[in-house]
Amino acid sequence: MGLKSTRKILSIVFAVIISFSLAACVSCVVETFTVSSRGFYEKHFSTQALADECDKQLTKKYTVLSKKSNIPLEVFESVKKQYSTTLSLKQAASYLFDENDSTLNSDARLKYFYSICTEYLDANELNYSKEDVYNTCVEASQIYSDTVGIHNLDYIKNDVDARNRDNTRKASAFILSVALCVVFTLFMYKKRLKGMMYICSGIMGGGISVVVSSLLKLIFKVGTAYNVQPECYSAVFSHMAKSYLLYEAIGGLALLLVGIVILFVVQRLISRDEFRKNTRFYKVVEKL
Repeated sequence: MGLKSTRKILSIVFAVIISFSLAACVSCVVETFTVSSRGFYEKHFSTQALADECDKQLTKKYTVLSKKSNIPLEVFESVKKQYSTTLSLKQAASYLFDENDSTLNSDARLKYFYSICTEYLDANELNYSKEDVYNTCVEASQIYSDTVGIHNLDYIKNDVDARNRDNTRKASAFILSVALCVVFTLFMYKKRLKGMMYICSGIMGGGISVVVSSLLKLIFKVGTAYNVQPECYSAVFSHMAKSYLLYEAIGGLALLLVGIVILFVVQRLISRDEFRKNTRFYKVVEKL
């Protein structure tokens, strides 16, 4: 095997490594600023659409409780004004990342329900059992928790922290591997512009692979279906996964554009160099 063949094979290998490393690096960076970000969760959990859906579910459940307890629906519904559903959703998402209870099953809401229910009963001079009213309020508070609070996701904080640490290490390793491959590729060629062609192909290959894989996952709904309680949160997590894939595709597209720009510049320089070599002045100088 000749020197040129060996150099070509090594250049292709380095280009593949550059492609893989950049694709993985893009995924790490996008993940860090999306699914591994507290703000990303708070943004997607505090949408008006989700709040409206939660309000509908609360109304249905409190209607049943109202008939069961003979306390008007409006009494239970007042919790929506006392505790804004949108803010409660954002609060639940925020509580996933600290020591607070993301289920929102707090004594404050229980005390509010008991206060508002007894106030109604006293104002209308109705006889009631404190124990029965208390049990009703416990059920009302549990309904709020089951509908608006987030359950069984306490692991997210530790998972996000671990992912951020891993992503930092991985991204650093990938960038280092890209840098080494670029240096080795340029070192093998006396004409640096020829080596840059392989580097550009690696960059564009990484961008294309990220865009294609992200779009395929979106089309075939890979990793975008979740079964989370309450049910209305399943759509939120699905939308978060789709947003991540969309941002990843955008990151891949940006990487592809960088490769194309560099390739365009390199081709311009190669063309200029070839033109310069073909001029009469250059040939005369070369003979001298």
